[in-house]
Amino acid sequence: MNKKIVKLLKKIYKIGLKDPELNKEIFPISISEFQGEFIALFIKKNKPMSIIECGFGYGLSSLWLNSTEHKIKKHYIIDPYFKSLSFNFLSPYKLIIEQSNVDFIDKKTSQQFLASFKGKVDLIFLDAEELFDSFITDMHFSTKIIKVGGHIIVRNVWNPSVRKGLMFFIKNLSYSLVQFTKFEQFFIKKMGFLGELYLRFKLRKIDLCVLKLNSEKFREWDDFVGF
Repeated sequence: MNKKIVKLLKKIYKIGLKDPELNKEIFPISISEFQGEFIALFIKKNKPMSIIECGFGYGLSSLWLNSTEHKIKKHYIIDPYFKSLSFNFLSPYKLIIEQSNVDFIDKKTSQQFLASFKGKVDLIFLDAEELFDSFITDMHFSTKIIKVGGHIIVRNVWNPSVRKGLMFFIKNLSYSLVQFTKFEQFFIKKMGFLGELYLRFKLRKIDLCVLKLNSEKFREWDDFVGF
């Protein structure tokens, strides 16, 4: 594991619990420790070599993505609106940009970067603008550059605009829900509003949805499943 990154993460969460001012500044913008551990475990298990992270915020998700012993070859971070912590002794941004595998892009939005990206990646972490049109555009371009067998992790499924956008891709493209059984996925895809409610219910604690692209599905010009 990256001891320097792990040490900083522990310090941020420890102080955040004790300091109301810091806690108010960081959360709920940043991911929780529970979510971070989920992401770190995912990285350790799936070993992606290339990652695009849309939405840096204060940088805690970036730290978690690089916290395990698995060495990510290339990590693109996109955020033209990123924030620096007012607490100078806690500096995720400074530590992240020191990592040799990180390419930090602060001149483009997530939509602009994803649309112009050449090549394929193993993992995309979406935690950028959550307006429906922004999110569905991020997902559209992510689908074009994610490898078959690759994953997209979506944060803030509690948000109706994000969840509604997710439902389109779950129903219309060749994505499977990693955290769900086949029966649960069938229920979510076929049961309309009840399926969407179940998606929210199942993810209420972690609030991270992991999608796996199974194939580059051919679609007729008029192909559409209601969501």
